[in-house]
This record gives sequence, C-alpha cells and structure tokens, in this order.
Amino acid sequence: MKEIFPEADVLKLKEPAGGYETSFFIKGGPPVLREWNARRLDNWLLLPHEDFRKTSMGSITLNVDLRSSHEEIHQAVAYGIRQCLRLNPDLRKRSVQWVFKPHGRIRKELAYSLEWLWNGLRSLPYENAVVAEAIAFCIALDRLGFTAAQHWEERLSIVRRFIPQAHEVGFGSWEGSGTKAYVDFDRLSQAIRPDTKKYLLPKYHEHAFNAYFLLQVCTNHRRIFKFDKFANIFAEQIAPIQVLSRRSACHFSPARLSGFGLG
Repeated sequence: MKEIFPEADVLKLKEPAGGYETSFFIKGGPPVLREWNARRLDNWLLLPHEDFRKTSMGSITLNVDLRSSHEEIHQAVAYGIRQCLRLNPDLRKRSVQWVFKPHGRIRKELAYSLEWLWNGLRSLPYENAVVAEAIAFCIALDRLGFTAAQHWEERLSIVRRFIPQAHEVGFGSWEGSGTKAYVDFDRLSQAIRPDTKKYLLPKYHEHAFNAYFLLQVCTNHRRIFKFDKFANIFAEQIAPIQVLSRRSACHFSPARLSGFGLG
C-alpha cells in the first residue's frame, strides 16, 4: 500500500482493553455477568456429531399460502412450526425441508436459507417457540423482498417495515470470522443488565438502558446484556437475517461471540 500510495497515513485501530471505553465508566467498568461463564454455557458450545442417514428426515408440509401478506405468513408459519415441534418432540434431532401448501416447493434460495437456519438452531438449547419465531421471521422477510435486495440500505428499510427501531450491528467469534445483521434496539435495550447505571459515570446515567449508546462505548456484550434475553433476540432476529444475507459466516450461538457492536 505504501508503494502505491506513498503519502497515505497508516491508522492502527485497537480495541480498548476489556472491550469498553474507560472514560464512560467507573474504574473497572461493568464486570462480565456470571451467566456468560463458559462453564455455565456448555450446551451452547457443543458441536454435535450426527450421522447424515439417521438425521435426514425428508420434508414437512405446512398449510401456509406464501402469497399472503408478510404479517399473515409470519403468524401462520410460527404457529405451524410450534405445532410440529409439540407433536414430534424428536423433530429437532432431524434435518428437514419445509414445504408449504398450496404453494408447494419454494425457491431454491429461500429453501437453502431455511435449511441453514433450522440446522443452525435446532441443536442449541433454544425454546421451541424461539426456533419457530426465527423461521417465521425469515420467511416473512423474504416475502417482503429482503433476499432479492442488493444493498444493505435497502435491506434495512425492508427490516424496518417489520421492526421500526432496527439498526445494524456487527459481531464476530473468537476464531476471527465476523458478519453483520439488523436487530430491534428497543428489544435489545430490554436485555440490558438491570444494574448498568451504577457502573456508568453519573453524567451518563440517563443512557443506562439505551442499547445504541452502550454499544458505542462497550463492545463486550458479556458486560452489558443478560444472556437469556440476548440469546432469544439473537435467534429470532439476527440469525434469520444472517442466512438470508448469504454471507460466508453465520453465527447461531451467542456463547461463541467474541464481540458485538454497532455495524
């Protein structure tokens, strides 16, 4: 780069120690919540070994007209998958293809995204309702044109038809892979630890439950968010957007993230 642009300045960006800006917090900052301890999250870190012949189940048909509005599709798909999981407790041990009646087989791109999402979530300890919501959100966003959109700005406008307070976030895991998605910042703010205020300097107390502010001054999500609430948001909103975006990296377990901040 110096040979091509000899006058260019070299900027070295370094994450602050501990993942937070010390000028906004009292000494030591907010400690990592105990619920993020790796020993408490063993089930979120497991990588199960599966025999393909025993795992593959074929297809399951849901009675959902994909020509309906995105709200109707979202409601119908979430209900249908909850019922399937209730009637077949072992379903999450299987890799399935989702077919919709009367529409029949769906576009190859959406089918691939749904398969990726289902297989990414089913082995993790999410509640059945959370998995159903994730798949329903994925299909509803596709119905609004998210998959066909070419630019992130266009995709954000589509997401905001569903989630008015959606903003872009970026995140990565310990091995170096990273990606981005969109998330409801109103809901993300509800996942903030209840004692945040006591770790902020007094002049920033008014921002104690503002996720947008906190993610500007702290990229260590383990210091800010309650695990269970954060995990459900990650599955229901962030995971579907990742698979529809078809980027090279896709994360399904929040326990594997090394950082989380504004995109």
